[in-house]
Order: sequence, then structure tokens, then C-alpha cells
Amino acid sequence: MSLKSSFAAGVGRLSYSVLHGIFNRGSSLPGLIALKIDPDILYHYKDRYDFVIVGGTNGKTTATALAVQALNQKYDDVLYNPTGSNMKRGIATIFVSAPTPKQKA
Repeated sequence: MSLKSSFAAGVGRLSYSVLHGIFNRGSSLPGLIALKIDPDILYHYKDRYDFVIVGGTNGKTTATALAVQALNQKYDDVLYNPTGSNMKRGIATIFVSAPTPKQKA
């Protein structure tokens, strides 16, 4: 990860901690801040995670909840967005607020 991306992730993580610690909020603002600092920050997470994307018109929340339950049976670290903030800034928030992932073998 570049210095710029690391800084963006750190600022996003800090804003997430403050927003959740004080206001119990912050599902998209931390990602928006990180994306303002480094618009390419999501690119730096692509090799750190395996992805499952749930899309469609109806039933995404239910399908996601079922997928998360199934994946949690096998994997220790499953990232997902329970708030429904699924635009780019919400997705960035998921990554900047997540614990550092274990390196893939």
C-alpha cells in the first residue's frame, strides 16, 4: 500500500473510531474521507481479500445475511456492511475500519 493510501486508511479508521465511539454513527463518512485523500484506495485492498458480491433488485439484504452466516461457519474474518451503505464510500468504510487482514497464502 502506498504512503498516500496508508494515510487515507489511517484517517478513515480514526474518523470511524471517533464517529462510532462518540455518536454511534459513521457508515459512509470515513470512507468518503479516505476516498477524498486517495481516490484509488479501494484498488489497494483487492489483493488482501476474496470477494463475494451480492447484487439484484430484491432480496439483497436477506441473501447477504444468509451468505454471512454461512461464511462465518468457515472463516474467522468476514467483512460485510450491515447498514446497507453500499455505494463506493460505504464500501471504503468497510475496508478502512476492518482489522488488518491475514495475508493470503
